[in-house]
Amino acid sequence: MKIDLTKTHDVNGAYKSIDWSDIRSKYRDAGTKYAFDVMDNKIVAGYHIKLACFRHLRDLQRQDTDGFPYHYDVDEANRILLFASVCPEMATHKPVKLLAWQKFILTQLVGWRNNLGDKRFTTAIISVARHNGKTYLMSIITVYSVLIEAMNESSQDFLVSSINYKQTSKLFGYVKSMLLYLHQTEPWGSLMDDLGISLQTLRSQADQIALSNTGGFIRAITYKSGQYDSFHFKTAILDEAGDPEVSDDTKINKITSGQALGVKSKQFIQISTAYPDALVPFHLDEKRVIQSMEQDYKRDADTYLVLDWSQDDENEMYKPETWEKSNPLLAMKDQRDSFMYDLNDQKNKAELKGIVNDFQNK
Repeated sequence: MKIDLTKTHDVNGAYKSIDWSDIRSKYRDAGTKYAFDVMDNKIVAGYHIKLACFRHLRDLQRQDTDGFPYHYDVDEANRILLFASVCPEMATHKPVKLLAWQKFILTQLVGWRNNLGDKRFTTAIISVARHNGKTYLMSIITVYSVLIEAMNESSQDFLVSSINYKQTSKLFGYVKSMLLYLHQTEPWGSLMDDLGISLQTLRSQADQIALSNTGGFIRAITYKSGQYDSFHFKTAILDEAGDPEVSDDTKINKITSGQALGVKSKQFIQISTAYPDALVPFHLDEKRVIQSMEQDYKRDADTYLVLDWSQDDENEMYKPETWEKSNPLLAMKDQRDSFMYDLNDQKNKAELKGIVNDFQNK
């Protein structure tokens, strides 16, 4: 079936034209459930997320066929969610129950595999509004890669990066705090001791964490310094990748080229809110992959993941009932009213100050 949504954008119609009974009965995992719930309009979502969910379901149909050497490993997807269930959130220092959209992110990143058993998505873009927990999720991914995915591997590097020292330190601080918390419980404490992770380093202001017994490092490197040369990062996170200052592809290429050979299950993840400049590499790459998802019959971006929680129209800023499209944390029933109050307050202040564009972006 040739599906091309580049002109119609009718992803709902394409979804309804397909019999999903076999996929529904075979896959009951959290990631696939989210995809079905979005497409069945049980969850408020914008066009770009509907595309990502439709892609997931279509890929489940085509997996392990000629020209598509990828498969969805439910065990891998469940494993990352099990690990996430013990990871603390920074404010409370306690694990939190992940929402469906957060589980979708983790299962997409980890669950999809190539024919060698490595991660399918070597590059990913995740875009969501401010204050929706991107940093927490990326800390989980980083720590999982260090403790689980790199188990029995030596000399592995991991990157935590953002535009400047302040932003990089925020994400790096999350990683340190998560490791400190996990060290208090088993089997994580013994595993970190086996890796040679120093508690003193985790409590310090150091810009790297040594895995002294395996020769690995978790490194905090700012984008402005661009000192990514000679490293072969297993997992690399670039926060605020949509910032207009992240305009030099050569720095990003240093990260991805270092991952090119010999690194198993490598992954480069860019996360960001939107920014006014639509010509930054982050947004241009996002547009290219979205177009590829619309051209369902093509295989142009099979190793590139884009998950973009965003509004479908700028006029939706006057339709609060749609704001969950870009602020999926609004699905938290116990905090929805408070979150909505804050968003409305920000909107009103932006209108008063004449900076509506800033509110629309963030």
